[in-house]
Amino acid sequence: TMAEIDFPIKRFRPQWLKIVFATTLFGALLVIGVLLLVYTMPENAFSRIFATRFPFPLVLVGHGVAVTTKGLSENRDALRHFYESQDLAGLGMRVDFTTDDGKKRLKLREKDLINKMFEDKVIELIARDRNITVTSDQVAQETTVKMNELGTTDKVEETLARLYGWTIADFQAQIVRPAMYEEALLGVY
Repeated sequence: TMAEIDFPIKRFRPQWLKIVFATTLFGALLVIGVLLLVYTMPENAFSRIFATRFPFPLVLVGHGVAVTTKGLSENRDALRHFYESQDLAGLGMRVDFTTDDGKKRLKLREKDLINKMFEDKVIELIARDRNITVTSDQVAQETTVKMNELGTTDKVEETLARLYGWTIADFQAQIVRPAMYEEALLGVY
């Protein structure tokens, strides 16, 4: 007869604490890596896509209001579009944001954009605290007035698209509404 051999088989028990810790650590490192990439290299294609698809705050204003990466990305694109669509050679200027000097200029303009976006948000919050509201109808009326001052609707739409890559809705959100809040606040003081 054959002798029976007894192999010690241990029952598999997952170590949940180690699994949860490793997963959390991996997730945290991934988030930190993505944020570092987005903040340090905003012109990178991945950073631009990530910042517009998953906007996160750059500057917290208050009451849950913030200047976001998406807003900055949209405004930076409009700014680039504006400078690149201009024929500044006659003035002895050349705009090229791919050079080191151009990247520095764009970074300075980006800081100006953040400041302006912050200012617009603060003005809107103060206005709301003073029970000043600007409705969509008021914005539409003011847009009509501005467009009549600047020319025909078609001409203004074409100019906005050519210079900034904007639609009328973008113009209303970026220019008309903030200006109306500022004007309303100045009227109170």
